[in-house]
Amino acid sequence: MTDLSKIFSAPFKGVKINEVLAEALSRNEEKILDLNRRQLDGGIGADGKSIGRYANFSYKNRFEPVDLLLTGKFRKEFTLGVKKKEAEIFSQDSKQKILERKYGKDIQGLTSSNMEIAGDIIEDDFSRIFFQALVINA
Repeated sequence: MTDLSKIFSAPFKGVKINEVLAEALSRNEEKILDLNRRQLDGGIGADGKSIGRYANFSYKNRFEPVDLLLTGKFRKEFTLGVKKKEAEIFSQDSKQKILERKYGKDIQGLTSSNMEIAGDIIEDDFSRIFFQALVINA
């Protein structure tokens, strides 16, 4: 007797889900990085809390929000690093470490609500890549 569960599950075993996720994230990198940039516009870190206050009002004619936008280079250099089971947002700008020391590591990364939005952003690509992998492994 044929085991139907093996027939139907076999194509799924060949799909490397981490690779599918990494490809979907890579295809949508700029959209995901823009979520982080918009968070910073509001002075919000990945933990959902305020990044802080500027020490000098005259620096930007305000104390809050700290948006980490002066020349724009720090934000333009954002990169989405995708590894096997995680993704990380970081800046390749030379000010990265200085800003992290001053404002904390949460200046890069998404809040939980923006993580949900990122999931919605990659959903279509993830599905397409996943089903293509299924067809190849069938």
